[in-house]
Amino acid sequence: FEKRPLRSIRRQDHTLEVDGGSIAIAEFRPKTIKPGGPAVVYFHGGGYSSMGIESCRSLCEYFAQELHAKVFAVGYRLAPENPYPTQLNDANAAFDWIQKNAEQFEIDSERISVAGDSAGGNLTAVLCLKRRDTGATLPKAQLIVYPFTDYTLSYPSMDELGEGHIITKTHLKWFRSNFLPDESMVKDPYVSPVFAPDLSGLPPAVVITAGFDLLRDEA
Repeated sequence: FEKRPLRSIRRQDHTLEVDGGSIAIAEFRPKTIKPGGPAVVYFHGGGYSSMGIESCRSLCEYFAQELHAKVFAVGYRLAPENPYPTQLNDANAAFDWIQKNAEQFEIDSERISVAGDSAGGNLTAVLCLKRRDTGATLPKAQLIVYPFTDYTLSYPSMDELGEGHIITKTHLKWFRSNFLPDESMVKDPYVSPVFAPDLSGLPPAVVITAGFDLLRDEA
């Protein structure tokens, strides 16, 4: 069952040319929004191997409505055809493009936050780490929802809850094999942000996890 689009939200689709291809970005805006408001750049879940903008459409509409903000859903390219670091590069390009065009989008360039669920939560965290380390402008804040933060799959909940639920440990191993061209990269902080040696200087974050999710402990 797919929820109908919210009548209070308008959608406009964009195409952004990136290195080696192009990505889709969907802009969701409340009909009553005023110029100069905040924005959220949203990254969908799906293990970096599945899903897309349509999978997070209703969630982005809800955020746009409740936050009185424009929400930009990023259709980053998927693995295995596009392995790491394609997704991080796409996310970085999308954030830069939205910020560069803030005046055109009628948003406040200093109030652009990032958010995502599962693999999108991973992408939210690593994007902020990468931008901090390279001296790029940081997002205003982060919303990280049941994120994949440890590609070593070593936290207790991974085994405790690894079978019998919607996503299993077998699924995550498959996602990892698609995403990482070299499994020795699992402890790279831009892959597994839980291994970042320093978390200072990052945007404030809200982290949401779920009691019966095998990603619970790493979140």
